[in-house]
Parts: sequence; structure tokens; C-alpha cells
Amino acid sequence: MFAGIYEKQFMPNPTPYLPEVTDLIHSNRSTILTVYYTSFGTVKQIINKLPKCKASGEDLIPNIAIKLLPQKK
Repeated sequence: MFAGIYEKQFMPNPTPYLPEVTDLIHSNRSTILTVYYTSFGTVKQIINKLPKCKASGEDLIPNIAIKLLPQKK
């Protein structure tokens, strides 16, 4: 009895169909996806600017651990 009631009330939402988004994605991927390259020097500068005694971010890696990574020579 309850299964039929809940089945009618809790139906999954249909996925939206947005033709303008689908057309944009399939039209020309090269203009949408742009690749940016970062040099080793830029990454090294960013790591050097990280504060040592701050809380970890979402990745849970403390800044001090990132600063102690071996450097490319």
C-alpha cells in the first residue's frame, strides 16, 4: 500500500533538454576548450608564496607539505 503511494510521490526528475546547450557543445569544441599551459617557474613561485601556517583546503594537503615537495633541478 505505502509502496504505491511513495512511488507516485517520489519519481525521479526528468533531465532537462536544452537544445541550445547541446548545439553549442557539439558545434565547435575547439573554441570552447582552451588549453592553458603553466611553466615550472610559475608553479614554483605560487608554491613559494603559500603561507606555512594556514589550514588545509579541500584536498587536505597542508601548505607545508607542498613546500617540502622535491624541486625539479
